[in-house]
Amino acid sequence: MKNEIELKHGKLYDCSIDCNGKLERSSIIPLAKDTKSERMFVMTDARNLYKQNPNYVKEIIQMSFEYIWNDGIRSDYPLEYEAMTLVCTPEQDGTLLSFNEDHILGFVETDVI
Repeated sequence: MKNEIELKHGKLYDCSIDCNGKLERSSIIPLAKDTKSERMFVMTDARNLYKQNPNYVKEIIQMSFEYIWNDGIRSDYPLEYEAMTLVCTPEQDGTLLSFNEDHILGFVETDVI
C-alpha cells in the first residue's frame, strides 16, 4: 500500500481522532518513520505538549524511529510524552491507523512549529 498521506516531519497539524466512532479534536506532530515499513510515530495532543515544554518536543522530533521504538522517550522524558507518542500506519483513505485501531484524520498544517 502506498502512503497517500504527505505529512511533514516535525510540523504541528490540527486533526481529529476517531475513537470507536466518536470524533475528538486533537493535534499531532509526525515524528520518525521506519525505513523498512510504512510505520511512523506521531505525537498526539501535540499542541498541549509543545506549550508545556517546547524543548522536549523539539528534542523528540530529532529522534530516530529505532530510538523511540526502544523506549527512548520513556527513558528520558515525563510519562505524558511517551504515552502520547503512538506508532501508526497510513491507510489508503488518507487516515493514520494507530496501534489501538483509532483513525487519525482531517490534517490541517499549522504554523506553530
